[in-house]
Parts: sequence; C-alpha cells; structure tokens
Amino acid sequence: MRSLISYLRYTIRQLLKSPDFTVTAILILGVGIGANTAIFSLVNGVLLKPLPYPNADRLFHLYRTFKNSNTTNLDYPDFADYRASQHSFSALAAYDFDWFHLSNRGPTEQIPGLYVSGAFFEVMGRPLILGRPLDDADDMPGSVAVVVLSEHLWRTHFDSDPNIIGTSVTLNSRNFQVVGVTPRQADEESNVELYAATNQDPDFAPNKKIRRGAPHYECVCRLKDGVTLQQARADLEVIQQNLIALYPATDAGFGIRIAPYLEGVVSDYSETVWLLEVAVASLLFITCANVANLLMARGQERLKEVSIRAALGAGRSRLAAHLLTESIVLSVGGAIIGVGIAVWSLQAIKNADSLDIPRVQEVAIDGGSLSFVVFVMLLTALASGLFPAWIGSKVNLAFALNRDSDRAGAGSHRQRSQAILVAVQVALSCLLLTGAGLLMRSLQAIQSVSLGFRTDHILTAEVYLADAKYPTQTACNVFFDKLLEKAQKMPGVMSAALVNDLPFSGGFGMNAFGIVGQPDPPLKDMPISRSQIVSLDYFQTLGIPLLRGRLFNEQDGPDKEKVIVVTTELAARFFPEQDPIGKQIHDVNSIGLKPNVYTIVGIVPVIQHDRPDFPRAPYQVYFLYSQSPYTPRITNDFTLLLHTRENPSELVNGLRQTIAGIDPNLPLTTIYPFDQVIYDSFASRRLQMTLVGAFSAAALVLALVGLYGVLSYSVSLRKRELSVRIALGAQAPNIIGLVVGQGLKIAGIGLTVGLIAALLLNRLIEGTLFGVSAADPISIGISVLVLIAAALAACLVPALRATRIDPIRSLRE
Repeated sequence: MRSLISYLRYTIRQLLKSPDFTVTAILILGVGIGANTAIFSLVNGVLLKPLPYPNADRLFHLYRTFKNSNTTNLDYPDFADYRASQHSFSALAAYDFDWFHLSNRGPTEQIPGLYVSGAFFEVMGRPLILGRPLDDADDMPGSVAVVVLSEHLWRTHFDSDPNIIGTSVTLNSRNFQVVGVTPRQADEESNVELYAATNQDPDFAPNKKIRRGAPHYECVCRLKDGVTLQQARADLEVIQQNLIALYPATDAGFGIRIAPYLEGVVSDYSETVWLLEVAVASLLFITCANVANLLMARGQERLKEVSIRAALGAGRSRLAAHLLTESIVLSVGGAIIGVGIAVWSLQAIKNADSLDIPRVQEVAIDGGSLSFVVFVMLLTALASGLFPAWIGSKVNLAFALNRDSDRAGAGSHRQRSQAILVAVQVALSCLLLTGAGLLMRSLQAIQSVSLGFRTDHILTAEVYLADAKYPTQTACNVFFDKLLEKAQKMPGVMSAALVNDLPFSGGFGMNAFGIVGQPDPPLKDMPISRSQIVSLDYFQTLGIPLLRGRLFNEQDGPDKEKVIVVTTELAARFFPEQDPIGKQIHDVNSIGLKPNVYTIVGIVPVIQHDRPDFPRAPYQVYFLYSQSPYTPRITNDFTLLLHTRENPSELVNGLRQTIAGIDPNLPLTTIYPFDQVIYDSFASRRLQMTLVGAFSAAALVLALVGLYGVLSYSVSLRKRELSVRIALGAQAPNIIGLVVGQGLKIAGIGLTVGLIAALLLNRLIEGTLFGVSAADPISIGISVLVLIAAALAACLVPALRATRIDPIRSLRE
C-alpha cells in the first residue's frame, strides 16, 4: 500500500511538471469516456433497462400479421377469442389510444388516454396510489363510466386531492367516476394520463364487441411461469387457424406475432441507438490510441530518467508499473471530465429529441452509468498505457545513457509503433466518416423525393370531436361544414379543406377493395389501398392536379351515388387500355353489412403519403367525407388545411377564434405549418446523422492530432538529419515534401485499410439507407477528400517547423 501511494505521489508530481501534456491527455480521454458513457446510458435506459413492471420479461405484445408482413392490431372479437381459448398466458388485455377532452376546471383541455379492457392493470402489474384499478366488471355493457387518473394528472389538475376517489370528472362532455390514481410510467407512448374502460369507447359503441374486421386494439399479455415463448406461439397459431376456419371473410390471410413488450415500445429507435454505440466505441479506440501515442512520445523524453532508475536496480515490471500508474491517473482525470461531458451530451440528445423517443427523458447518469465509467476508465488506462509502459520499461542502457540516445533504436521502434496507431486511427475515422456521409446522402435523397403536393403556405390543425354532443356522423358533418364555411372566409385564406389522414402525420388508413364485375380473390389476396377521406377543395388546397375526369363537387351529396377519386397506379393496374372513368370498385365490409360500391369520377397522380423510406400501399384512393364511407363507424377526427397568402403561422390566433365561435369548449392543441410537419417527420433521421457526424468529426480531429504528434516527434528525432540536408543545400520545398510525404504515407495506409473496412462493414447499415448504396462513390469520395485535406493540414505544421531548423545550432547540440 505504501508503495502504491509512493507511485501515485511521484506520478502526480511528474504530471504537474508537464501541464500541456497532462491537460491534453485528460481532455482527449474525457471526450472518449464521456461520449461512451452518454451513449451507454442511452442504450441502457432506452433499450436494455427493464420496464418498470413486475417481471417485465414476461410481458409480450400480441399482433396480427397480414400476408406475412406488416403487423396490425386486433379487433375486439378476435381479442376475446384469443383470451378465451389460450392456455399460455395468465391474462390478456386490450387497449386503444385516444384523446379525451377534460373540462372539469377552467378551459377544456385535450388529454392523452387509453381505453383498456378489465385485466389491463393486472397484466401490467400497475400499482395504485389511491383507490382501485379497473376490472372486468367495469368493462361490462351498462356499467358506470369510471376512470383511473395518472399521478401526474392528479397532481397538476386536481391539486393532489386525497379525497378524489368517488368524485366525478367531465370527459368528452360525459361524467366519469374516479376510482383510482396510478403512478405515471415512463415507457408508455404519448404519456398516457388516464384510463377508461373499453365499453366507454365511442368509436364502436354500442356493438363494438361483436364487430369483426375493425382492428383498433393493441394487445398485451403476461406469459405464465414455466411456459416458453415457443409454446405460447404454437398455442396462438392453433387459435388463429381455428379463427380462419370460422371467419374466413375477416381472418383469412392473417397470422400472429408475439414479441417482448419492450421491443414494441422502442423498436422504431433501436437501430439508431445501436448505431451510435458502434460509433462511440470506435471513438474510444481512437482516444486510447491517441493517448498511447502521447505516452510513447513522453516515454522517449523520459528515457534517460527511466534508464537511470533501471541502472539503480529497478526491474522491468516495476518500471512498467510506474509508467502504467501514470496512465491510470490520466484516466481518472479523464473520467471526471467525462462524467461532465456525458451529462451535457445526454441533455443535448434530449433537447434534440423532437420525436419523443420512448423513455429517453428518463435516461440519466445513474449507478449503472457510473459503474460503466469506472469500467471504461480502467479499460482506457490499460489500452492506452499498457503498450507504452511495456515499451518504455525496455531499456538499453548503452544507448539510453549516451547523449545521442534520441537517435537510438528505441526511438525508431517507438516511431514505428506510433505510426501504426495513427494509421489505425485514420482507418477508423475513415469508417466513421463514410458512414456519416452515407447517412447524410440518404437523408438528402429522402428529402429530395417529389411529394406531389404543396407544403408551403399551408396551416394544419387537427380537430377531434370526441365530445358526446357529437354522437352521430350527421352531427359531426354539421360541425365540419360550418368550420369549412367560416375558415374559407378568414382573411388571408385562399382555400380550406379537410382530410382524415394528413400526409406525413403517421396515420395508417388501409382498406382492401375489389373491382365490380370481376371475381374477388380470397381476402388474403385482395389489393390494399391507402384511403383518405377528404372535403371538396382538398386537391385544390394541396395543389394536386386532376389528370382525368373530375374532382368532387357540390352534387356529390350524402344521398347521391357514392363516388371516388383514384390514382394513376390503380387505374393502370385494374383498367389497362380502358377508360377508368365510370368504372366501379367496392370496399370489403367485414361487419355483416352490404359492401359499398363507388364510381370512379377522377384520376390524380400518386403522392408521397409517408416518408419515402417507409413501405407504402401500392394504391391510393380518396373518399368524400360527406358520403361517410366508414358508416356505421363515426369519422370525427379531421385535419383542417388552410392555404394562406402569407405566413401561415400568422393565422393561428384567428383560427382559434373561428373554432371557438362554433364550439367554445373544443380544445385545439395541434396547429402547425405543413412544412413543419414534413420537417419533423425526418427528425429521427436528422438526429441519427447529426450524432454520428459529430462522433465522426471528433474521431477525425483526434486522428489528426495523432498524426501531427507523430510527425512532430519524427522531426525532433530527425533534427540532425534535416540539419545536414539543409546545410547541403536542401530547399524548403524539399524539406516540406520529405515530412509531408512521411505523414501522407501513414495516412494513406490508414485510408486504404479504412476504405476496405468501410466497403465491408457499411453493408451492415444498408437497411437504414435510402436512395444510396453502401458503396456510394460520392459519399466515399467526399470522405477520402476530407481525410486527405485534413491529413495534409496536419502534416504542414511540423513540415513548416522543420524548414525553420537552424543547421548550425542543431549540429552543435
């Protein structure tokens, strides 16, 4: 112990004597340790940390799959059949997200909530602060409307009232009795604030529980102890096959998929987070290599000191331990700086998260993160210090004690080792730069795709008629008719329209259809269309041109022939070499009612409804909202579009006043310019590109620092040689060429290795790319040019310094 304290005291004194070296090494280590700690905390907090539920590893999502591809939700009858027939789960629960209008105190607010089946709290293991959870009795027809509040809502809107149980709150203009208060969890999407029973869901009342083919419910289930996932999957497969046999019209073509609940919460962002982890791991390696270079250069400066200690009897292991202690002390300093960098980096990531990545706001530097800091600190100490310590402890006394020891074999050996480490840094930097370049090019390719509609000078506002005073489609349409009439008269508005599924808003309105006069294939083979319900001026407002026929007009009323506008792809596929105008298609009504038949009246071009990198339905169709295509289900959620002459943001207050003039209790919370909606839809891509690009830039800077250090060290070793060359008449360009050539040779080797690695490893991120290949020549070419230019800049400084060597003074030394 006394020997260790002695090592530490001596090491600290030596480091304080070289403040430039010490500060540089600590800062470099701090960047590497801090970045890795921040991303580890992100990976752990978002992807690895168990959900805050009892035995969270037994929680699973149950989905249905269609045509063995995309996952879909369940309709309630299928959920009930799974629940009744399965033997693998202790309980299953269904839930559906919705917005609730809370009007108990002050202005009406729009609150996110869930409609849940009776076993939801049992399945999730959700605790209660007050009262009781919802149960099966609350979900029975005719039961009293009850609600469970989140702790956050209880504290912010009800002043933490301890007597709230049994009181009434007004939701959607209806009275709900509060029966419980539950802690708000961090993993649930959209920050759910309240829970009501599914039998209060107005979308499907009163016959939602017998209606098949309306897949609006998600399903969560808790696996029984002793049952494996494979057994549960086999159990559900049997049930699904039975449902197909019993209900071929609605269940044919569907399969089942069961996945961990955590996967469903974070799956959209897991690829991005793991990509960042790979990037910072590479940055840590570059950091260690950089500090190892600094330590080897410092070891050469201290060669005589180490040699004297060896001459006095210090063994090689003792010398190596002393030099390794120096690395450990530097790593401790880097870890302290790194914690601060990690805290700042995490906060920057949270501030940049415009898509609300699940659980990211709960990520913090906790005990696990600090343990990781200690681990990385020791790893960097060994990685950066072990090799230099081993080389530094190998002393040739005959050379080392000679005044010309700086030209001894040890110096050349160190120089070769440093060159190898720098080449590795350049290779890793090349790998990261090409990856960042591919992500940037991919984002550019996505954003350059023609959308097919206008986004500028468009104001969007979501209007949701959740209140009980809009119980029918007619009542909803009366409101929307008034809204359109008043909105079109607002100053600065050129046109106004409604759409139920705004492009780039994340909606997913898919419907199967058939062609009248042609035999329908089995349901599993029927074509799928992306369906939108729009008002008369939708196409004019978004600038979507008419290619053939006509658009909707005033004569297309609710009691007239049902009409539809389709896109060129649908017309070309189902009516080749025919005039599609006047042809008819029918929907697939799976609830026992007669299918609706629609006459095609117009053809419009295909538009980009979602991000180009998302899978899209092969066909697009448009229904007129006044003809209520989803009857008997009520369509009460529309987005209002205003085409404005000036900045659309200037009309926000006017729009609020217009809606308040129709219904003063209707909250309006989602109002954005359309181009902002489009911009926000690419936020995850931008975050991915920005963070990987930042780490790539940091890696490049560190690699250049390493290259600069190696060349400076080389110039100091070759000082006499360069002096002789200058004395014999070598000009400045010759000296510059000599030094720069040496540096570019090192960089070239690293660049070659890095390009080979990039061509091989970039294939791993090919699934995240759009419009570019993993071997995109432009991305690789730009990365190579950046690296060469940066390496040249790093080489020029020591090269210019070499030209200023005084040969007379140098040869006298």
